Amino acid sequence: MDALWTDKYRPQHRSELIANESAISTLYRWLESWVEKYKGETQGAESQGIRDAKKKAKSSEGFKRAVLISGPPGIGKTSTALVAAKELGFSIHEMNASDVRSKGSLEEHVKHLRDNQTISHFFGARQAKTSRPVLIMDEVDGMSQGDRGGVQELISIIVESRIPIICICNDDEKQSIKTLTQYCLPIPFFQPDPDDLVRRISLLVQKEGLTVDPTLLRVLVEENRGDIRQVVHSLQTWSGEGAKSRDDIHNAAKLPNLSMAESVAQAFERGRPITDRREAYFKDTGMTPFYLYDNYLTLLREVRPGPQQFLMGVVSESMSFGEILGDAIGSTQNYSIAPHHAVATVAGPAMAIGNAVRGVRPDQLTFPYEVLGKISKTNKQVRLTGEIASRLSAKGVMCDREACATDVLGSGALYERINAGLSTLATPGAAKDKELVARIVDETIDRMVEAGISREDMDVLADRYFVGPGKGGTKAAKVPGAVSARLTREYNKRMAEYSALSKAKAKKVKAFAVKPEKPVKRPKKK
Repeated sequence: MDALWTDKYRPQHRSELIANESAISTLYRWLESWVEKYKGETQGAESQGIRDAKKKAKSSEGFKRAVLISGPPGIGKTSTALVAAKELGFSIHEMNASDVRSKGSLEEHVKHLRDNQTISHFFGARQAKTSRPVLIMDEVDGMSQGDRGGVQELISIIVESRIPIICICNDDEKQSIKTLTQYCLPIPFFQPDPDDLVRRISLLVQKEGLTVDPTLLRVLVEENRGDIRQVVHSLQTWSGEGAKSRDDIHNAAKLPNLSMAESVAQAFERGRPITDRREAYFKDTGMTPFYLYDNYLTLLREVRPGPQQFLMGVVSESMSFGEILGDAIGSTQNYSIAPHHAVATVAGPAMAIGNAVRGVRPDQLTFPYEVLGKISKTNKQVRLTGEIASRLSAKGVMCDREACATDVLGSGALYERINAGLSTLATPGAAKDKELVARIVDETIDRMVEAGISREDMDVLADRYFVGPGKGGTKAAKVPGAVSARLTREYNKRMAEYSALSKAKAKKVKAFAVKPEKPVKRPKKK
C-alpha cells in the first residue's frame, strides 16, 4: 500500500515550512535561548516554591518555560515544532494531550521524563546535544473535555519544568486555554496565503505526475480554508479517479473545517437532505444538540403564533425523545443508536425550523452557555450530595445518594435543624446585635460539625431547600449576607484549629510510641 502523502511530504527542514515566518523565528529563538537562560540551574522552580514560581511564570517579563502554538488545523503547527526541535538537536517526546485529559493520566505519562537522568543533566557540560529533551503537547485544548485537573496539572508541570515544553492547540479562546496562556509564550499561527499554498502544492502535483487545472487547485485550497493536510489528502484520494470539476471539489470540502455555529447553521438550510443535516451532529456529538436546545425558541420568534406553537411542540417532543436515546447510549455504550439520536436532537428539529424561517446565519446562534451552566451546576450538586451522604453515613445516618437527595435534603429537615438559629437573624435589626450573632454562629458551627456538614454542603442544602414554591423566602427567611460571610470565616477558623490539633496529637502519639526491641543475636553453635 502506498504511503500517505501527508507523511511522505511532511516538512523535514525549515526551508520546507509554509508561511508564518515570524512565528517560526520566534519558536527557534525561544528554543535556542533555553540552554543559555537556564544554564547552571539545578533545582528550577522547586527551590522557590510553587507559588513564587507561578508568579514568575505568569510575569510577562520573565522567561517562559513553555510556548503555546495556536491556529486552525492543518496549517503546519505540529510540523513546525517537530522540525525546529529536530534541527536544534533536541530529543523529541511527543504526546497528544487530548488522550491524557485528566490530572492523574497526565502525571503518569510525564513522570518518566521528570525522573529521567537526561533531564537532571540537561545543562551539564558533558551532555550530548542530541540528548536534550523537549516535550511537545499536541491538542491541549482537548484536555478540558475530560476529567478535572488536566490543565492545572499541565500548568504545574510547566512551572516546575527544566525542559522546554511546546503546547499546541486549535482553539485558544477556550477559558482553560486562556489560563494556560498566562504561563506560556503565545505563538499564533495563521492560514497561509492561498497563492503561496497553490505554488507549493503545484510542486507536489508535478512530482506525482498529476494533471490538475491551476484554477481548480486554487478552488481546492480556498474550499479547505488553507488546511494543507486536507488539501494533500484530497489530492491523494483523487489521484486515481481522473479529473475533477469545480462542483466535485466544492461538495468534497470537509465539514470539520467549519466552526460549530457554521455547521449548525448549514443544518437549517431549506432543501438539504436529512442525511446532510445529520452531519452537523457528528461534528461534535456532545455539543451540537445543546446548540439546537439553546437556540430553537429564539429562532421560532419570527414564525406566526399558530405555526409557532405547533413547531415548539414538535421540536421539544423530538428533543425529549432524543434525551431518552442519549441516556440509552450512555448506559449501554450502544453507539449504533447514534444516527437515531442525531435525527431526534439535530436533523429533525433543524428541518422543521429551517422550513419555517427564512434561513439561519451563524451569527444568529449563541453558544449554549445557559444549558452548560445548568448541567455544570447539576453535576456539582450530584457530586456534593454523594459526599454529604458519605459523611452522614459515618455519623450513623445510613442512606445512599438517592435517599440523601430525596429524604434528607429534599425534606429540608436537616437544613432547618442546622439553620434554626440563623433564621432568627433574618428579622429586621437582629443582625446588628453582635453578641447574638456570635453566639448563634458558634452554635450553628457546632451543629454542622456534629452532623458532618461542611460550609460548602450548607450551600447545597440551601439550594435544595429554596427550590420550588418556597424559593425567594416563602419557605424560610434567607440569612443576611453579612451573617453568612461571618459563618464562613468562623467555620474556616474552627477547621484550621481542628487540623492543627490533629497534627499535634499525631506527633505526640508518635513520640510516645513503643519502639520495637532489636532481636537478640544468639551465638552460633560450634
